[in-house]
Amino acid sequence: MDRSDIAYWDRLSTYWSVPPPLSPAESDLAWFGARIAERECRRVLLLGATAALASLRWPRHAALAALDWSTGMLTRALGPGNAARVAGDWRRMPLAAATQDVLIGDGCYSALGSAEDAVLFTTEMRRVLHAHGEVWMRCFVQPQGPASVAEVLEALDGSAVPAHLFRWRLAMAVHGAARYGFALHEAWEAWSRVPDRLRVARRLDWTEAEVQRFERWRGESARYAFPTLERLRDIVSGSFEVVRVDASPGPLGECFPRLQLRRR
Repeated sequence: MDRSDIAYWDRLSTYWSVPPPLSPAESDLAWFGARIAERECRRVLLLGATAALASLRWPRHAALAALDWSTGMLTRALGPGNAARVAGDWRRMPLAAATQDVLIGDGCYSALGSAEDAVLFTTEMRRVLHAHGEVWMRCFVQPQGPASVAEVLEALDGSAVPAHLFRWRLAMAVHGAARYGFALHEAWEAWSRVPDRLRVARRLDWTEAEVQRFERWRGESARYAFPTLERLRDIVSGSFEVVRVDASPGPLGECFPRLQLRRR
């Protein structure tokens, strides 16, 4: 996670709007709600600016804060609400040790473009949690049978596919299962192989705004990561007990597992 990526996230905040499963679906929010009902939640830290998580039915006594290094995401994407906004780096959280009951987030590990950053993030989560505190997080991971870039592009010739799902499938294929993290311009380079992209987009009824989401990746050095679930388990295992892993229902559900982790 390079600090130069902050500019990317600030730009992204000006047009941030993604449908499920790239954002939490009702079934995901119900899963988080069930976790809230299971335990005491006095001090809760939202990692990122996912408005739907901030708007969950938290206990009246819960103190909720949102931590993100992009002030744009905190002010624009998070929207109005009762969450205190804290600008800071997840790898070096501006919080005292053992002060939080619950950490909650959506896709956080994918915003960390290297395995080293993922380890630092995991260590920091453990540091700020009380003993036996928990992390509840929806993650974005590789499918069990990953497709190649060529296979994803060939699928454009078949049945209609929503732009947001195709964009994510292409990015996951570009990443692949063998490495950790990729630069977004690599996904644009794969997209650029499609001849007459605008004609393809019109045939699939993609809007101009959806096509622009692809084009904004051109030359973009910001990094994302889609590790395998096994790799993610390895990263968290030294700091957390994996209490449960539940796949999301719906399209590509295995790629959006919900994790409940308990501090060791």
